[in-house]
Amino acid sequence: MKPIKPAFHNTINLDGKTLDKAMKDAHSIEQLIYNVFKKYKKNTFTPCELHDQIKEKVLLTSIRRGITNLTNEGKLVKTDIQRMGKYGKPNYAWKVKY
Repeated sequence: MKPIKPAFHNTINLDGKTLDKAMKDAHSIEQLIYNVFKKYKKNTFTPCELHDQIKEKVLLTSIRRGITNLTNEGKLVKTDIQRMGKYGKPNYAWKVKY
């Protein structure tokens, strides 16, 4: 069995209960992201589109981190598809890995 990789990248040197909460929150965000992908299996989503889909208060940066983590875990695949993002720049889209 693979060890679980941390979902939260502790670049701000949290510790103790604060770090534990950040880890749990990051795992919850990843689960939200993955649930959206599983619900709409045949669709692709950019980080901005996912941000719009997830109605909870989640930072776009956290969405991007979650997508990266899920891609590294082999659950999502980056496609060649690009769509315009919220800030006038193209964003790549991801899909569930089959």
